[in-house]
Amino acid sequence: MTNRDQAGPLETNLAKEIYQPLFKYLDSNESITLGRNTSAILRYDPKLILFTLSKYKFAGKHLQNYERVLEIGCMDGFGSLLLASFVKNLLAIDFCADHIADANAYISPRCPNINFQLEDILFANYEEEFEGVVSFDVWEHIDPSQSEAFISKICRALAPGGLGIVGMPSLESQKYASEVNKLSHINCLYREDAVAQLQSHFATVLTFSMNDEVVHTGFNKMAHYNLFVCLK
Repeated sequence: MTNRDQAGPLETNLAKEIYQPLFKYLDSNESITLGRNTSAILRYDPKLILFTLSKYKFAGKHLQNYERVLEIGCMDGFGSLLLASFVKNLLAIDFCADHIADANAYISPRCPNINFQLEDILFANYEEEFEGVVSFDVWEHIDPSQSEAFISKICRALAPGGLGIVGMPSLESQKYASEVNKLSHINCLYREDAVAQLQSHFATVLTFSMNDEVVHTGFNKMAHYNLFVCLK
């Protein structure tokens, strides 16, 4: 680097002499464009980005090196980008055409192990195809009359012994939710009711809580978000 690349005289500071920005160290000058949904979140409520990444890291750690994983409700692929760094092959679906268009435009060229598809899980026909299924922030948007069908689709998509990871805001948290979220969260559940639905399809259901970006096993009535790890 030269004096013109930094503020202050370069030769007076060892740290400046040896410093290299990461993009120069990795020999990469390409910037990644985020999808419109993620860009809006980053602009209006950036703390949600960390919350999103924490959930996907939690899922990725559980699905490390799984051969074939399905993500239901991938939006514009921001979380998929992290999940794909843990698994070998990821099929990421969403029913919103704008989300899939952005994912294919901005994420697919950089992640050859992700296949983004426009699909409504309630009408999909995956039969025991996946070792793992991940679905964050979808269940609360499902019509209550189709809630059982949604869980059944997740279970049927899993191969025997497969692992499903499902996350949704807690019903207790909704009094603090934005008006937009309150309108669209038509199926938030108490944890006990969510577990009961899941147990009718899965052999084992393990429960976790989240507050901000912290995953824990604390008092569920104070949890902002519920995570369920389901074993078929």
